[in-house]
Amino acid sequence: MKSISNIPKITLDMYWFNMRSALWFSISVFIVYISLRYFLGHEIGNEFQQNFFSFAYQPSKIYMLIMGILSVFAFLTFYIRHGVTRKDYFIGTALSSLGISITLLIIMGGMAAVHQMFATTDTIMLFGEDTSWLTAVLAFGLNVFMYYIAGWLIGAGFYRLGGLGGTAFILLAIGFVAMVDNLWEYELGTPVKILTGINLDEMPLYISFIGTLLLIGLALWIVRVSTKRIVIKMK
Repeated sequence: MKSISNIPKITLDMYWFNMRSALWFSISVFIVYISLRYFLGHEIGNEFQQNFFSFAYQPSKIYMLIMGILSVFAFLTFYIRHGVTRKDYFIGTALSSLGISITLLIIMGGMAAVHQMFATTDTIMLFGEDTSWLTAVLAFGLNVFMYYIAGWLIGAGFYRLGGLGGTAFILLAIGFVAMVDNLWEYELGTPVKILTGINLDEMPLYISFIGTLLLIGLALWIVRVSTKRIVIKMK
C-alpha cells in the first residue's frame, strides 16, 4: 500500500474523532449560553446579550487549542507504530483540523441562526453592531483553525523536547495567536491581547485575511519541521 493512501484514512479518522467531541462541546456551550442569558440574566446584566455565535467564539478557541495538543499525544505514536509516515500524519492532521474548524463554524453559526429566530431582544454581533457576517465568519473560522495549530505546536514541542523546550513552544504559540487575534479583534480586549500588550489599529479585511493565512502557513511549517524526524515514544 502506498503511503499516499494513508492520508484520506488519517484525515477521516481524526475528523470523526474530533467531530464527536465537537458536537458535545457545542451542545454544552449552547446550554451554558441559554442558562446565563435567560436564567441568570438579572444577575449578570447585559454582558450576555451578545448572540450565541459571539458567545461561542472564545470557548471554541480554547477547545481547538486543547484538541491540537491532543493530536500529538493521542495520535502521533499510534499512527507511526502502525506504519504511517510522519508526512502522512502531518497532512492528515492538517486537513482534519481544517475540516473540523469549518464544521464547528457551521454548527455554531447554525445554532446562532436558530436562536436568533426566537430571540426576543437584539443581540450583539461578534465585533460590534457594524460588523458584517463575512467578517464574523472569517474571523471565527480562521481563528479557531489557528488555535488548533497553536495547540499542535505546543504538543509537538513537549513531545520532542520535554518541559523546557515545550515551554519555549508555548511562548511561540502565544505569539502566533496574539498576532492573529490582533488582526481580527482590534476592537476587543481579548485575554491574549491583555497578556501580551500587543495592540494593532483597525485594518482592511483583506489584510487581516492574508496576514492570517501567512501566519497559519508559517505555524504549519514549524509543526512540520518539528515532527519530521521526531523520535517516537513507544510506551
